[in-house]
Amino acid sequence: MLGFLDYVRIYRARGIGRLCDELKENWLFDKLHGTDTQERKVLADYDIDSLKLLDSVQYQPAYTSIIRRSLKLARDLLDRPSSFVDFGSGKGKVLIEASKLDFTRVIGVEIDGVLNEVAQKNIDSFRASAADPNLIELVNLEATHFEIPEDIGVICFFNPFGKRTLEPIVSKLELVANEMRSLIIVIYINPEHEDCFARWQLVGHISKYMQDTKIFKFDGKEDQQ
Repeated sequence: MLGFLDYVRIYRARGIGRLCDELKENWLFDKLHGTDTQERKVLADYDIDSLKLLDSVQYQPAYTSIIRRSLKLARDLLDRPSSFVDFGSGKGKVLIEASKLDFTRVIGVEIDGVLNEVAQKNIDSFRASAADPNLIELVNLEATHFEIPEDIGVICFFNPFGKRTLEPIVSKLELVANEMRSLIIVIYINPEHEDCFARWQLVGHISKYMQDTKIFKFDGKEDQQ
């Protein structure tokens, strides 16, 4: 959790509007869910080797409103039961929100073992207070080694890594969509490498300070026509 001096620094560096966003979007989520997702983690503290670190981006929490609006838009586009995967799932905030919807599976893929342990504690805290929590699966694995579920429907990326890692994952998603003749939706927060989705259709755009979000779809049925 951030302390008083952290909020003072946010106010001095970015003003009252940014401070209010921090409280409303991040502090309030942790307060309501009994979790610890707000504090950032710099790359120097990651528990991964230096080569993998080069294509990684440090953890910060996604804004609650961005997550909820993006998930709703994505889920409304699908007309079938599907799995949800968050690549670079960090401390589990997106997973907790996704578990409130009717996904068949909610999976977090995170390369850093320490972040994964924090996510597990957060998920356990959330489950203790949730009326009927869906099962959340955590996978401590390099993202490119993760096997995409055949029923995948929605994927989230909060700019977790560079193009070298993102490109092969996007190719895998397109392959699954074509093989299963299915629709796949991607939520891309802070879309630094959106050119990787050149073959995808932009279906949504949510603009928020420092967390610009674009939503893409790839329809395997249409791609084969």
